[in-house]
Amino acid sequence: KELLMGCDLFGFGINLAASRTMWLLLWLDLFVLTKSYVEYVPPEVQGDGGYRHSFELRYDNSVWGTGRNDFGQLGDGSVAHRVTPTKVFRDASQASAGEWHSLFLRNDSVVFACGRNDFGQLGDATRVTRIYPVQITKPMMAVSGGGFHSLLLGTDGFAQATGLNDFGQLGDGSYVSKTRPVMVMGNVSAIAAGGHHSVFLLNDGTAWTTGRNHYGQLGDRTTITRVRPVYVLSDVTTILARDDYSLFLLNNGSLVAAGDFNSGLPRSQTSWNPIQIFSPDQVQQIALDI
Repeated sequence: KELLMGCDLFGFGINLAASRTMWLLLWLDLFVLTKSYVEYVPPEVQGDGGYRHSFELRYDNSVWGTGRNDFGQLGDGSVAHRVTPTKVFRDASQASAGEWHSLFLRNDSVVFACGRNDFGQLGDATRVTRIYPVQITKPMMAVSGGGFHSLLLGTDGFAQATGLNDFGQLGDGSYVSKTRPVMVMGNVSAIAAGGHHSVFLLNDGTAWTTGRNHYGQLGDRTTITRVRPVYVLSDVTTILARDDYSLFLLNNGSLVAAGDFNSGLPRSQTSWNPIQIFSPDQVQQIALDI
């Protein structure tokens, strides 16, 4: 999640816990870059936030964490909360914070996980909480931590999922939780894990969703829970997911949202249908919990 010059930055949401506030509030729900103007770009340009903990990925590929650490989700070998950034991982290409767990993708495509694991969300074939990152699988190109489940994207383009599956968020056609990653679908270019739902972006620009849908967060114009991914939109370039809503950035620069976004987005409301919250050519880039 990078910030670019020549853009306006809009943030919506709240700042809870001890998430970093040096240049931006890391607990903000959504950041939108519109094509206009930005005076300052910070030295740490990538980050991710969970329920009440956050990570920043620095230029030297080190990961620094701050916030709550009840289950060891910061990965520093303790359960002590951190009010200032603490180095927790190195040689990383991505860090993703779930609700109470975390995922780290190392430069060699190996995935590590730590934190709460009562539903198998760490994917290490156990339900044991980990206060240090443990290796779970390889090779992967992206990771995404959700409420109590995790998504992984293989270098072969196949998406995998592990953890809680009470609403079909793993997308494997069942409601059975998993402690090891299972295959979901292929030809995937991006993944996004929400609270109890998952979003997938395919190579052809189509977006697919699965899982809980009580607020219409799947964007399929229903409130029907899905146990396998269903088609939602086309011409999509970026997907993001939060607790009960999903975001889709389209190729024309418009931003579309679906679900319950009363807690963080402009035009706060609940929508079963995907609705446009920024017009075409307005948005250049978006990020959740940056």
